[in-house]
Amino acid sequence: MEQMLQKMWADIEDKLPAKHCLLRKLGSLRKKLADWNRVSFENVEKDLASIQTVIENFDLIAESRDLSPIKAERLHDTREQFRLKSKQAEVIWSQKSRLLVEEETIFHLFK
Repeated sequence: MEQMLQKMWADIEDKLPAKHCLLRKLGSLRKKLADWNRVSFENVEKDLASIQTVIENFDLIAESRDLSPIKAERLHDTREQFRLKSKQAEVIWSQKSRLLVEEETIFHLFK
C-alpha cells in the first residue's frame, strides 16, 4: 500500500510542479485513491453472489453423492474465498457508514 501511495504521489509531483499548493496535490491524490478504490472494490457484491452460486451448486451435488477429494478441496477453497470477500464487504460498508456519520456531523455543525 505504501509503495502504491508513493507512486501516486510521484505521479502528482511530475504533473504539478513544486509551486502548486499542497491542497491541490492532496486533492489530486484523493481522486487517484478514489479511482483505485472503485476499481479494487467495486465488484465485491457481484463476486459474493457468484461465489455463493458455486457453493450452492457444490452443496446440491453433495446432497446426492459424496464429493471427490478434488471437488471437496475446491468447495473448501471456495468457502474460504467467500469468507474473505465477506470480510472485504464488511470493511467497505463499515467505512461507508463512518463517512455518512462524519458527513452528518459536519452538516449539523454548519447548519
